[in-house]
Amino acid sequence: MVRDKLKLLQKDPSKRLGNGSMGSHEIKHHKWFKPINWKRLDAREIQPTFRPEVAGNQCITNFDKRWTDMPLLDSPASRPNTSANLFQGIYLCQACSLFLMRNSPLIMVVGIIKSMSLLATPTTCPLTQGIETLLP
Repeated sequence: MVRDKLKLLQKDPSKRLGNGSMGSHEIKHHKWFKPINWKRLDAREIQPTFRPEVAGNQCITNFDKRWTDMPLLDSPASRPNTSANLFQGIYLCQACSLFLMRNSPLIMVVGIIKSMSLLATPTTCPLTQGIETLLP
């Protein structure tokens, strides 16, 4: 019986039980799982044989002491180098914003923004040179 269980422990996922051409039927028809009434299980009509007692979301009484007694280690995130340019290669492109607005349900907003002459230099963004021709 132990040997049969060890056969199920496969490092290669393609050789694992249930991964063949029969899929989950391979598991359901395996000799260990054959006695299970899968329809009743799926309908949640079968009561579990063990139901752990839980005192709340933070309850750890069902875990082994070797895990709960381990010290908690905090690894704080490193702070970014303040001398580095965090936004290098990122452009604030009003033409891009307007193009996206024009192609969204908010077409009227484009006209308002354009009339406010916020589109002063649309060709300053290398990604959208000439995009102003697409705006209304």
